[in-house]
Amino acid sequence: MEKITVYSGDCFPLRPDREEVFRWLQCSAEQPCYGAFAAVWDRAVALLSETAEPRAAALREAEDRLSILLTLGQRPEEAATRLFYKQDYITGSILNVLCDELLFQMDGLAFELLKRDLARERLSVSAREEPGIDYPIEDQQSCLAQLRPVFPGVSISEHGIISPAKSMMYRVMLSHRDCGHVSLHDCSVCPQTDCLYRHVK
Repeated sequence: MEKITVYSGDCFPLRPDREEVFRWLQCSAEQPCYGAFAAVWDRAVALLSETAEPRAAALREAEDRLSILLTLGQRPEEAATRLFYKQDYITGSILNVLCDELLFQMDGLAFELLKRDLARERLSVSAREEPGIDYPIEDQQSCLAQLRPVFPGVSISEHGIISPAKSMMYRVMLSHRDCGHVSLHDCSVCPQTDCLYRHVK
């Protein structure tokens, strides 16, 4: 792999899953809210398609590790904020969760692309390090500084808040042995115990 490998939006097709999104929003067909949510679903999906700019990059930090950045860009977040300002909370909420769903999908697709590229070097992923657990903010900031030429709009604060908000970063450790067990995201070890998604995955 190159020092920086970029995966363009073509690698991440939009595949909205209404059942999954509504489940994350705790809106089932039996609830009164379902009709209102269903009525604006197509509009929210159209907004996602118009605003999302999914891209990913892998930064080779060293022989045994690399960092992954996924982002949808700033525009989806801005679109959702405008909807909330207009008190269109239903469409805004759906768009917000659609972005989260797309990020999760990108995570899986990027991981498969990464495995393919690493296989050319006879390398495998042996572990995954998550922000807030074993991937320090200082390391994230250092990696983002190196990614700035291809991802100029992404930054992270001293408290670990990444911008644009619909972005994700993590590190993977590499090995010449294909024996490491990797979970794309193991909710059981995630410190965000109040996260809605851990209860519906």
